[in-house]
Amino acid sequence: MEQPEPGDQPDQDAVDLQRLVNSGLDTSARHPFRHVVSVITPHAAVLLRQQCIEAGYSSSACEAATHPGWMVVAERQEIPTLEGITLARSFFTLLCSRSPGSRYEGWALGDADDLDVRLDPDDLTAIRAALKRG
Repeated sequence: MEQPEPGDQPDQDAVDLQRLVNSGLDTSARHPFRHVVSVITPHAAVLLRQQCIEAGYSSSACEAATHPGWMVVAERQEIPTLEGITLARSFFTLLCSRSPGSRYEGWALGDADDLDVRLDPDDLTAIRAALKRG
């Protein structure tokens, strides 16, 4: 049976965080948390990106490489706690509920290279390019 990747499922968040702690994550320091959302239209991507910025995230959007639609990545430095992850998941799930066809893909901790835990390599390449553009 395939194991869920970090950030994929709300019930898995505590397990994923504990796995990161067990691998040496410093829970007293801030780390870059990245959240990924899929949306259908460029307009939805622009709106979602703006909402993320208003909520204190830096955010980038790019056209998805493997499916119709767009990917929005939101990042900010946070101290890793289960409460923080749960609040972020709730926030992004709420944003998705306001945009038909949107989906919260999950979170990753660390650099853009760590986002490959869930995404197709072509989508990952597009997201990395968007992050470099800022």
